Amino acid sequence: MHPLRAIDPLVVEGPLELRFEDVTQQGRLTPTALPHALSIAWRTAIVHHPLHGELLASGILPVLSRLVCEPAGGDGLVTVRDRVGARVRCHLAHVPAASPADLRIVFVMEGHCFREAPGGIAQATLLGRVWAEHVLSRPMAPHGQRRVYALPDGSIPAAVHAWVDGDSIDALPPDAEALEPEAQDDACVTVFGMDHTDGNHHVNSLVYVRLLMDAALRRLDALGALPSALRVRHVDLRFVRPSFATDRVRWRLQAFRAPQAGTASGHVGVRAALYAHGDPRPRVRARVEFD
Repeated sequence: MHPLRAIDPLVVEGPLELRFEDVTQQGRLTPTALPHALSIAWRTAIVHHPLHGELLASGILPVLSRLVCEPAGGDGLVTVRDRVGARVRCHLAHVPAASPADLRIVFVMEGHCFREAPGGIAQATLLGRVWAEHVLSRPMAPHGQRRVYALPDGSIPAAVHAWVDGDSIDALPPDAEALEPEAQDDACVTVFGMDHTDGNHHVNSLVYVRLLMDAALRRLDALGALPSALRVRHVDLRFVRPSFATDRVRWRLQAFRAPQAGTASGHVGVRAALYAHGDPRPRVRARVEFD
């Protein structure tokens, strides 16, 4: 058994530059705006951390495995001219496993975006939350040698992480009512091009967020269940395997309605899985909910 190693969490604060497309007409941050907060930690602290250099020297990279975005409601309004900041907390952890072969080491980031106030973050207005889980991997290693079972010094992080599998994400929420008997293929097929990809040579994670929102709205519209606000309150994606330019993909979705405190009708959402043509295994498992 690898020895446990206590690793202090890293907390970083910094300004966030908003683009025009990051703010809706209601003054809410979009779900795709929130992950940019994590770049504050990458640019200013993570790349300079000694452990980051040790991991790179060993061919180990954090591969995004799950992404959760939650734009704020209530008073969480902003314009592109406002001063916006973010606070990001990062830590390494391990996922307990029945056997060493199933061990995972993860890098978890949680960011909160704020509209700045004279009193600092303590007095600022919350604009949204983003949470990202990365699995440490050796992506350039031969197949079968990519799983990382320990840090370069032979230890594993002492912190424990609760893994949520794709079946749990691609499921109806508790107490939810399905609006259709079973999941159905989306009417739209997406063909990925180079503009969907990034420097990791596969489709960028934020592309899936946009495609999911579009497909969910199509499905809710077809069922006559579009919410009045049309605003995403929660999106959760589990990345199972990558997609590449020229891949043809299609969502399989099932709409639902779930109870919501303070409302009579509750809120609506869609559970979904993304499949490539000719491949029975999902690329992404996801759920999105609207106010």
